[in-house]
Parts: sequence; C-alpha cells; structure tokens
Amino acid sequence: MDVFTVTVFLPLMHLSGLLAVYVGYALPAFLAVVILTMIATDVFDPRVLWAEYERIHHV
Repeated sequence: MDVFTVTVFLPLMHLSGLLAVYVGYALPAFLAVVILTMIATDVFDPRVLWAEYERIHHV
C-alpha cells in the first residue's frame, strides 16, 4: 500500500504550479503509522489467536 501511496502522491507534489503541499505535523504522524503497521504485521500472528481460542473453547 505504501508503494501505491508514493506512486500517486509523488507526481502531484511535483506540480508546484497547480497546487501547494504543506505537510506540517502530518508527515511524522503518517510515517509513525506506517512504521507501526509494518512492525505489527511482523509481530502479529493470527494463528496463535485461533489456537488459543480453540484451546479454550475445545473446538
């Protein structure tokens, strides 16, 4: 998803005559969300949750 975001917004940022881009505090917040999402996908394993559910509920 991040590659698609860059692919769409990078050409728009180079059209300085048509629009202006002021990132302000949004850029660090966006980068934090992207990094946390990447970490979460590496750490989170849904199979562990399902195994625990099956152990508790004897499914």
